[in-house]
Amino acid sequence: MACAGKNAADRCFCHGWSRLLGRCYSFPAQNPQNTVSHPAAPGHGAESGDRRLCAPGPRPVVLSTAAMESRQNIDESQPGRLFAIGDIHGCYLEFCAVLDCLAPDLALDYLVIVGDLIDRGPDSYEVVRKIRQMQTLYGTDHVTVLRGNHEQMALDYFSGEGEWWNFNGNEFTLASYDKHGATIQSDLDYFAGLPLTREKDGFLFVHAGLNPHRSLEQQDESDLLWIREAFYNSRKQWPFTIVFGHTPTYVLVRQDVPVSRSGWIAIDTGCVYGGSLTGVELHNGAMTRICSVKRKDGRNGFVD
Repeated sequence: MACAGKNAADRCFCHGWSRLLGRCYSFPAQNPQNTVSHPAAPGHGAESGDRRLCAPGPRPVVLSTAAMESRQNIDESQPGRLFAIGDIHGCYLEFCAVLDCLAPDLALDYLVIVGDLIDRGPDSYEVVRKIRQMQTLYGTDHVTVLRGNHEQMALDYFSGEGEWWNFNGNEFTLASYDKHGATIQSDLDYFAGLPLTREKDGFLFVHAGLNPHRSLEQQDESDLLWIREAFYNSRKQWPFTIVFGHTPTYVLVRQDVPVSRSGWIAIDTGCVYGGSLTGVELHNGAMTRICSVKRKDGRNGFVD
């Protein structure tokens, strides 16, 4: 199986979901193409109420932004909007572009990130630093981060309970921390303290899904972090809409788009596999706005 890198400096990645789908991808060593610069606008900035959460700089081009029909009945003047972002996997520039697109006011609004901040992508250190900074500024109620299976694999690795992390893109994470003179061990306590679920406004946020044969109170940690088919193929009706990541939506519908079904919304659109990073606004059990950002080099990098 060939890698899609354009030159010898590209770093090839060919296991995990990419191998299961028969597709490989690469991270270019440097490729500033298909980015757009977002300098601070005149008269804007922190002192004048600019809600940009990342520093001005190059951003990947927003692939799509869509307002759903259900958005028509939303009163924009009301505070407390609810947003969610799928698996980031070290894709820092894409994360910043999604934040720019969603433009939440986190002093009033709520953001849930469904886990898998690290691994496979090039900038895990920057992603974790930015998110922890946001939580310090706005509090963990307004910026909630769930633990994903990749954070759990890192915890298991350093506690001597498993080697799976070695086979799931940890080399990119370690390189990112090393580039900044840091070690991931400094964030292990943070990962361990991340919640596994969050309920808000009729939504239940979780990294992987729920075991349909158990009540919410009886869920096993492993299922919350790892479950796949048993969850999304189930017809069980829960008293909330479940928003989850973990399983790339390409696996579900052969497209890198968020997927809404009766009772759940899948938002891992496979950025690190060459798809896009997606953020959504949520209201009344449905997506009301979608912001998707293509991987920074503009190529899907897949080989069929």
